Amino acid sequence: MRQEELAETFGVSRMPVREALRQLEARALAEFHPHRGAVVAEISAADGADIGAIRMALEPMALRLSLPGLTAAELDQAEELIAEMDGEADPGRMGELNRRFT
Repeated sequence: MRQEELAETFGVSRMPVREALRQLEARALAEFHPHRGAVVAEISAADGADIGAIRMALEPMALRLSLPGLTAAELDQAEELIAEMDGEADPGRMGELNRRFT
């Protein structure tokens, strides 16, 4: 991933792209290589399974704790996003809807 290309694709300057890539690197999700830019880090099947298990345990708890603080409008928006995700076949669009949901 090259900063210039990402910035152009998303219509932003290189600074937020650089910061986002650094955050990905800090989370071990991207690696920087000289003259190649950032590369998505490989995640083993075991690590992927571990991440999935952790998310399955934490996300329902986070939802239970956050529900009392959500407004009716936020709950309506969440319901609309879930309905869109249920009918979405495109993985890219599904990822974007999932990010908006969280």
